[in-house]
Amino acid sequence: MATKRTPRRYEFVKKNEFFKILADKWGFMDQQSTQNYYYGLIRVMCNELKKKGMVRLPDFGDFYLVFHKQRRSLNVNSGLFEFLPPKKTIKYDADYKLKKYFNIS
Repeated sequence: MATKRTPRRYEFVKKNEFFKILADKWGFMDQQSTQNYYYGLIRVMCNELKKKGMVRLPDFGDFYLVFHKQRRSLNVNSGLFEFLPPKKTIKYDADYKLKKYFNIS
């Protein structure tokens, strides 16, 4: 029996609003420069993940590239076993200071 999902109470910030908020918060960059800086940071993170398999952002946390082997899974509908292909995923581990900010131990 399916349970009812609670309605989402948080409205996500749209991309343009996000860059506008950052630009206003920093005060010395316009919205386009903020967007370029942000996507530059993402590119650096992706390159480091490809090269080293890990990226550490000070006071924010660590991003890891995790490799999953091929595994066998049971298809509940047909009762047959399927093989799921190997894949890479990204794992995030929050830094101590970020956890402390939100009172998470």
